[in-house]
Amino acid sequence: MQFTTTKPQVLTSNELEHMAPSVFAAGAAPTTSRRYAFVSTAEVISVLGRQGFHPVAAQEKRVRKAERSGFQAHVIRFRRTNDTQPLMVGDSIFEIVLRTAHDGTSAFDFSAGLFRLLCLNGLVAPSGQFGGFSVKHVGYAARDVVHGIESMLDDLPALAASVHAMQEVSLTEPEQTLFAESAGRLRWGAEVPVTSEQLLRPKRREDIGQSVWTTFNVVQEHLLRGGDRGRSANGRRAYTRAVQGVDSGTRLNRELWALAEAMTKLKRGESIGVESQG
Repeated sequence: MQFTTTKPQVLTSNELEHMAPSVFAAGAAPTTSRRYAFVSTAEVISVLGRQGFHPVAAQEKRVRKAERSGFQAHVIRFRRTNDTQPLMVGDSIFEIVLRTAHDGTSAFDFSAGLFRLLCLNGLVAPSGQFGGFSVKHVGYAARDVVHGIESMLDDLPALAASVHAMQEVSLTEPEQTLFAESAGRLRWGAEVPVTSEQLLRPKRREDIGQSVWTTFNVVQEHLLRGGDRGRSANGRRAYTRAVQGVDSGTRLNRELWALAEAMTKLKRGESIGVESQG
């Protein structure tokens, strides 16, 4: 899910349905139990709309089993579009990212999202940190969504402080290499098909630098968008692929964010606590 402008067009219902038909499921998947309580994603979209947040991108998970088609996991990104200026966190636009499904595999999971203006890539802060929250289908109440959004907005200063700390902390070349190597293993495991030098190569002049924030965004863009020439597990030359999956993209974003925060704290001499990822 990529954007090209700072003020993306709000998606219409037809556009949403084209991108992710499961958003408009009229009921639960036939594989769910009787205890499962169906709540339409469209209802939650309406709640966010009344809070000034509207959908600007959507994607759904690919499924192989026919009985899950139309009910699978889907992700929608929301921005506040009724303001003159979008909500900003440093050099990034704040978003609310909603993930849910109607096959019994997911609650309504919300997390804070960032859209960095220079990179045109999506960043997702870990759930359980900076206001991530979940609302179950069973016992669903619109007020729980509203309260959760309000809490996320209250936590924006903490998110901004984290970004600022990453911008202020510089890494040595060996530390940048360590970050790239660690990030590569998060993406591919033990067999990383490209070098750390490739992952650290800026795609634009504005991304030249040695701060944690710059290093994080440069490496993240390489990992998510792909297109780097490397070698496959059997030694053949190949280009890395973009991350397409709903869950794999979210997981990688969260793990990279946690890696960047850990590196920042280590450089500042702070302890690294073990926090829940939601």
